[in-house]
Amino acid sequence: MTTPFEILIQKVLEIVFYAILGLVLGFVVIIGARLGWHAMDTWLEKNGRLPRPRPYEPLSQSTALARTRPETSDQRYN
Repeated sequence: MTTPFEILIQKVLEIVFYAILGLVLGFVVIIGARLGWHAMDTWLEKNGRLPRPRPYEPLSQSTALARTRPETSDQRYN
């Protein structure tokens, strides 16, 4: 006959086992989802099905001009 203390230890070990199993399976699902997402992106890129990113549109004319001119060391501090 098992004592109540042995039953308690069995139940605690069972809970710990299922908690660890749940964590492991959760990580497997998360890693699998990330790998699947990456594979899907790669396949879509290879087959040209992803929409192309928009070209850069500057916020204003001054930033557009600033980006076209190379910056010299004198202009930096004026």
